Amino acid sequence: MMERLKADYSPRAAAKGLKLRVRPLKAQVRSDAALLERLLRHLLDNAVRYTASGGVLLGCRRRGMMLCIEVADTGIGIPTDKLDEIFEEFVQLGNVERDRSRGLGLGLAVVRRLSRLLGLPVRVRSRMGRGTCFTVEVPLHASWNPNATERAMPSLERPGALALIIDDEELILQSLRLVLEQWGWDVLAAASGEEALRQLDGAERLPDVIIADYRLRHGRTGVDAIRDVHAFAGDLIPAILLTGDTSPDRIREARRSGFTLLHKPVTLSELSSHLEEARARAAAE
Repeated sequence: MMERLKADYSPRAAAKGLKLRVRPLKAQVRSDAALLERLLRHLLDNAVRYTASGGVLLGCRRRGMMLCIEVADTGIGIPTDKLDEIFEEFVQLGNVERDRSRGLGLGLAVVRRLSRLLGLPVRVRSRMGRGTCFTVEVPLHASWNPNATERAMPSLERPGALALIIDDEELILQSLRLVLEQWGWDVLAAASGEEALRQLDGAERLPDVIIADYRLRHGRTGVDAIRDVHAFAGDLIPAILLTGDTSPDRIREARRSGFTLLHKPVTLSELSSHLEEARARAAAE
């Protein structure tokens, strides 16, 4: 299903100058295949339509015996007080001119009806100016054995290593989170150093590794965020800086930090290698 959606929506996204990222997961779920795919298509239609720049992410992650299918975008976002209203018929945010070329606002109303028909919860979270993420929770088939297709998720008694990701681009943040969770990591994801500290303040343990984008908002850098986390933890947690900067001065600044520096686009094998080193170091300690 994921490959089919990727084939159908990649050209539509590309026509708007958007990047569609797809993070599939081998799994067997219990639902109506045709109606579930229809629900996801409405979410993807909406994401592509209301995203002007950046991209859309379609990904999966396991949570216990549920599969969470997520559609995230870097669009305009939805005000908190409108999150319930968007599922009403004929409601369109940001279309005060009632431009019929932008549709009738029925997509999310259909999503809600399909959600109720299938008995599948659909959750939404959004940040104004940053993007929106819809999550559909689908039960895994009782007879499906995750060990036959991929590494099992860590048990509650022996949790996996914990990664803290800091990136102010919602699409990259969620994409990285999905990849790491598929690799067996527990993940905290934050858009800034300040948000990371708030999450750590309520966490039961410290991260085993920090992955931070070098350039963050408001003149802050990943180096600043990592050092803030180190000060909070009282420990020099292994850290990886990701940068797409080509400026020699910027690269020198990042290298002077002493943290591992990876240049975008980062390959999954390269990232996996550095994460396994951090996991091994954490296990040894």
